[in-house]
Amino acid sequence: SAYDESIRTPLLVRWPAQVRPGTCDALALNIDLAPTILDLAGLPVPAAIHGRSLRPLLAGSTPADWLGSFFYQYFKERNFQSPTVLATRTNQAKLIHYPGHPEWSELFDLAADPYETRNLFADPAQAALRERMQAEHDRLIKTLDFRMPAAVAAD
Repeated sequence: SAYDESIRTPLLVRWPAQVRPGTCDALALNIDLAPTILDLAGLPVPAAIHGRSLRPLLAGSTPADWLGSFFYQYFKERNFQSPTVLATRTNQAKLIHYPGHPEWSELFDLAADPYETRNLFADPAQAALRERMQAEHDRLIKTLDFRMPAAVAAD
């Protein structure tokens, strides 16, 4: 699923000489680990590698241009009951779509509802949030050149 309990993993780093104690809640992805290791080793990060070094976060600062959202995808597996899921998460909200099932769409205000218990997708009072999140979702799909794999689309 695209709920935080499934997609977010705490990253714990202990390096007393370099990493300040405390919590950083900036968005970071598993694709940021390789650039971070290369950066910390003093090696160049190849252009083909996705992600960014987490070094600034480890030093206690979040750059102004830091990741503000990410795109999530899970493709249905034939032996399991989980459907294909596409989602966009920001620090404040999450939009979840289930291709082929628009009636299942979900929208969460993570600031007001961090445990994602109230689906706001059909709430007329949340139309502006839904539109902002849909625009960000569409932007990420275009930026990533995301295409549904033919094998998944056929299911």
